[in-house]
Amino acid sequence: MDAETALEWVDQLLFRKTGERLSALQRNILHKVLRGQKYLEIAAHFGYTEGHIKDVGSHLWKVLSKLLGERITKSTCRAVLERYLQSVSGVPAAPVTPLPLKDDRAIPENFVGREAAIAHLSSLVQQGCKVIVIQGEGGLGKTTLAQLYLQTQGFENVLELLMAKEPQNITSVERVVEEWLKQDFEQEPGSEFGVSLGRLKRQLHQRRVGILIDNLEPALDSEGRLIAFHRQYVELLRVLADARVQSVTLITSRDRLCEPD
Repeated sequence: MDAETALEWVDQLLFRKTGERLSALQRNILHKVLRGQKYLEIAAHFGYTEGHIKDVGSHLWKVLSKLLGERITKSTCRAVLERYLQSVSGVPAAPVTPLPLKDDRAIPENFVGREAAIAHLSSLVQQGCKVIVIQGEGGLGKTTLAQLYLQTQGFENVLELLMAKEPQNITSVERVVEEWLKQDFEQEPGSEFGVSLGRLKRQLHQRRVGILIDNLEPALDSEGRLIAFHRQYVELLRVLADARVQSVTLITSRDRLCEPD
């Protein structure tokens, strides 16, 4: 099966059952996802925000789930479509070939001099570390290193949270967890923050996810602790540091994180 074959099959099946066709953006998202791209890359390619691509993608997976009679997500759509196409044709489906450098642990040729840092991160993860802080002055390439590592380790999905530069503009942790549940895990958040955290933890127990919390320093006080207005981030860090989760979280910061909890 190639991506084009899958697209045409889905579009024709949708038309036969509903009289509607995939929109141009739905086709583009499905095509790129089948080729191994992430929402952020799709958004950049077509000139949309990542949030808009996630919203359209979420609706698309619901459409496909209803169409095929089973739950489909971004991470499972390729395998499900391969199975359906094989059952229709009776011929074993050839896997969709991912794009180059996508989850193949290859390091781009222009990324040099950080092999030791990559190896050190891998060593920490192998030792069971769940949350790792990359701390240093601005301009050292902390974010680039973290993004490269997460993008080349075969994670099912990579979530990124960029802290606002001004403390008053930092997104509340309740909102962050709500968005992750709805957009990335297709789960409804709870009526209380603790319930939402519990649902997030269950997802992280089941799925191998990479998480980047970028530029944490605006959320820290002079002692390296989370500022009073955003103390709830400590609860999120507790979940991310749980020994049972399959996720790995990288935090970049110019300042040290000194949370005793």
